[in-house]
Amino acid sequence: KLWDIAVVDQPLPDNIAIEVAVCDAERAIAAEPPESADCIVSSSTVQWFNSLPSFIDECRRVLRPGGKLVFSTYGPGTFGELRGLGLPLPSYPTEDALLSMLGNGWDVIAHECEQLTVDFMSPAEVLTHIKLTGVNAIHRHPRPVGELRRILAEYPANDSGRFPLTYQPIYVIAKKQISL
Repeated sequence: KLWDIAVVDQPLPDNIAIEVAVCDAERAIAAEPPESADCIVSSSTVQWFNSLPSFIDECRRVLRPGGKLVFSTYGPGTFGELRGLGLPLPSYPTEDALLSMLGNGWDVIAHECEQLTVDFMSPAEVLTHIKLTGVNAIHRHPRPVGELRRILAEYPANDSGRFPLTYQPIYVIAKKQISL
């Protein structure tokens, strides 16, 4: 069984079965039988969960011994430019915090944190990009016109006169420990 929030449009080998489920992953995994999965993969989804530690615990319960949890999320450096403007943004975990969530019952195979910056021609392009990507906390509540004008006026430009937006993805691969 492979769950994915994106539609798979590439041909897969005949020995791989996919079940597409539109669901609340936090609730759905709790309904899965113990030790029923070999691998759980999530790309940039877990940052929206109510309790990432609880989800990780459920993944440990659902994975077979030696099963893998592969996920990415965003770190606290994400949207640094917007944080500098005093906007209320999501609180993303640090790499160390993620690794501590994987302390019991897991072997961390690999982890990496990087910083990616995308440059835009204007602050308005930055805000449009955020809105269109769905990685969006600043548009959850409508902003007063005055606050939007302030963001557009105060958004920092880089040395080349462009307007950067920083993401800090964190990637983790962990294996459920095999009990002796």
